[in-house]
Amino acid sequence: MSNFWDTVELPNPVPENYREIVAINSIPLFETQIISEMVELAEDMMTSEGSEVWYNAMRHVPRGFTPGDDAIERHFVKQLEDGFVTNAWNLRNNEHYDTYEKMTGNTINKFRRIVELGGGCGDFCRFVRDMGFEGEYVIWDLPMVSRIQQVALADLDVYYTHHVPKPAPQTLFVATWSLSETPLEFRENLVKKLNPNNYLICYQHEFEDFSNTEYFSTWQGRQSLMYDQKSSYLCQ
Repeated sequence: MSNFWDTVELPNPVPENYREIVAINSIPLFETQIISEMVELAEDMMTSEGSEVWYNAMRHVPRGFTPGDDAIERHFVKQLEDGFVTNAWNLRNNEHYDTYEKMTGNTINKFRRIVELGGGCGDFCRFVRDMGFEGEYVIWDLPMVSRIQQVALADLDVYYTHHVPKPAPQTLFVATWSLSETPLEFRENLVKKLNPNNYLICYQHEFEDFSNTEYFSTWQGRQSLMYDQKSSYLCQ
C-alpha cells in the first residue's frame, strides 16, 4: 500500500470534500458499501439499546463532500427505520464497536489510550469519540494519509504518528484490515515494540498468497467470522 501512496499526489492543502478525491474513494479509505447485516444490526439496536449518544454517533453528517452537491454522497447514505439517516462508515464502525465489546466484555470507553494502525478517513476515531471515549487517541499511518485525517478530524483531539507508539497500560490496539496487509517483518516489529494486550483486529484470511488465518491463529483472543466468510474478527 505504501508503494501506491508513493504514486499519489494529493491537493495541498487537502480539500474539505476529501471523500470525492479518486485516490481516496477508489481504495477506498472509507466504507462505501451498505451491507445488509450491518443495517440489520443497527435497526435491532435502535429498538433495544439505542441511546441518545448512540444516535448522535450513528447520524449521518455530510463531512468530506461538496456542500449542496450530493451526487457522490447519496450513494453512501442509508435511511433506517423511522426515517433515521446514517451512512456506510457509521454502520461499519457500529459493528466493529459492538462486536468488540460483546466478544470481550470490555468497555472501549474505559481504556486510557487507543492506537489505531491505518486510520483511513478517521471514521472509527470519530465514532469512538462520539460514543464518549475521552482517552488519548493515536493514529499511526503513512504521512500522506495523515494529511487526510488531519482535515477530517480537525475538530477532535488526535495524536498522529508514523512510527510504532511506545507501549502503555490500558491501551486498545485497533487494526481493521491494516495489519493483515503488512509484511511479516513489520508485524514482528509491532508486536515487539508495542506489545498489545488488548486489540480489535479485522483481517482477511488470505492476502497476496499469505495465510493470515495461520498467522493470527497464534494470537490469543476470541475470533469470529465476518459476514463475507472471507474475513474474521480477532478481539481481546
